[in-house]
Amino acid sequence: MLGYTVGQLFGEENEAGLVWNNPERRDGDIIWLKEPSSWLQIYFNNGWRAVGAGRQDYSRHVIQPNGGVFFQSSRENDYLLAFGGYLLTGPMVKTVEPGFNLVSRGFPVEMTLEETHLHDSPGLGPRDVVWIWSDSQYLRVRYNGEKWTDLSGRGDYGWIAVPSMLVIQVLGKGGTIAMHPPRYLLGKKTVDSRALPRPPRMYLSFGTSDQGNPTFVAQWRALSPKVGYTTEVWSRDGWFTISNRRGEAGEVLSDLALLHRLRNGVARVRADFAGPEFVGRVD
Repeated sequence: MLGYTVGQLFGEENEAGLVWNNPERRDGDIIWLKEPSSWLQIYFNNGWRAVGAGRQDYSRHVIQPNGGVFFQSSRENDYLLAFGGYLLTGPMVKTVEPGFNLVSRGFPVEMTLEETHLHDSPGLGPRDVVWIWSDSQYLRVRYNGEKWTDLSGRGDYGWIAVPSMLVIQVLGKGGTIAMHPPRYLLGKKTVDSRALPRPPRMYLSFGTSDQGNPTFVAQWRALSPKVGYTTEVWSRDGWFTISNRRGEAGEVLSDLALLHRLRNGVARVRADFAGPEFVGRVD
């Protein structure tokens, strides 16, 4: 599996809006990437550069799949940096090696450490340490075969929320680790797929609302007026509907979310044959 390049993830021309950096003054934003034997510090200054590499172009540098990055911001206030994409349908799998490894949570929803089933991974040994950013500091935990404890063997930390990235310190031989999605994202396969219309092919992008707020936009083409599309968003109480739509064959339908209200989230568009009971509107 190939990862995203720096240019694909943050924009070839810095569409993500990172603060320009002068490497001599370190007055801008820096993306820290873990390389096999070092840290790579990437910044934007008339193109994507790396500290110590002069004017070499790093826009095509590949970010390790299923890994993570440290983001060093020079702004005085928090600001929005949003990424969108498709949800994994299975666990997030990655190979970890002796030393420090940056590992993505894999799913943009709230999860506890116990929910990830990380402790079932064959590549996680009893001496390995998982670093979790919590309350402005790193909590270091390990799995003792029964529960997650601190390094002294005390406490039970399976309940702690997992941030978007973990640091796994491998003190053994390493191997394959897997982060599993919460059960509510797996869905139930109780309907014969032949009884359902073809799922929509989604086109995802970012935009701006009429009020100037950043938005995440999902678009798709209607299959026929006989097919209804339901957009749903997950909360801890379950899936809730934000719209029902249908359109003529080939008509572009869309939904959006205001990003400044979200830290993370999952949405889906369900396709069903629309009978008289389907309540919706045609855009």
